[in-house]
Order: sequence, then C-alpha cells, then structure tokens
Amino acid sequence: MIRLGNIKFDEAEEMRRAKEEASIAKHIVTTNFLMFFITVGVLRIVPYAIKQWST
Repeated sequence: MIRLGNIKFDEAEEMRRAKEEASIAKHIVTTNFLMFFITVGVLRIVPYAIKQWST
C-alpha cells in the first residue's frame, strides 16, 4: 500500500476495503446456499413429479 504520509487515512481506507470484501464474500456465500437449496429441492421434487405424470 502506498504511504501518502497520512497513516490515519490509509488505515481508514484499508478498513473500508476489508469491510467491502467481507460483504461481497457474504453475498456470494448466501447466493451459493440459495442455489444449493434450490438444486436439492428440484432434485427431490422431479422424480416425484415424473412418477405422478407417468401414471
């Protein structure tokens, strides 16, 4: 990180960036969980639906 002689500003910038990265990571994890649950739900429903339609 480039030091501009203003350490306080630098630290604030680093904190802000770290917070942004954490929120992005949290968003990705949430999306992955949602996709996982949707996939599992579809995989569990599809065979049942096929059984219903085939009879």
